[in-house]
Amino acid sequence: MHGLGESNLAQVCGCFMPLMGFMVVPSKFPKWLRWANVVPFHTYAWQSLMFNEFSGDESGHNVLELYEIEDVDVGRGMFVLLGYSLVIHFFSIVTLILKNPRRMSRKLKAS
Repeated sequence: MHGLGESNLAQVCGCFMPLMGFMVVPSKFPKWLRWANVVPFHTYAWQSLMFNEFSGDESGHNVLELYEIEDVDVGRGMFVLLGYSLVIHFFSIVTLILKNPRRMSRKLKAS
């Protein structure tokens, strides 16, 4: 039962990976699925990496146009990734406290 949450998370992340814009560009998504490009955290990491790598010269700009990411705001992407990490850490801490409240209360009293 321990691996159930991990396998569910892997399935969710796996479903969103094709939607980040690398395998299928966002303009090719069906209209009802266009929102799915902004949900996965992979989108922001990949777009920022690509923009940093390929911006600056003409051939790199062609690559960015091909993937429809020629106007990426890297700062915004990093801010979104920071938000994702804070939310994940928050839920991890809450889960740890709820799973073993006695042990956590003893540790908090000792410090």
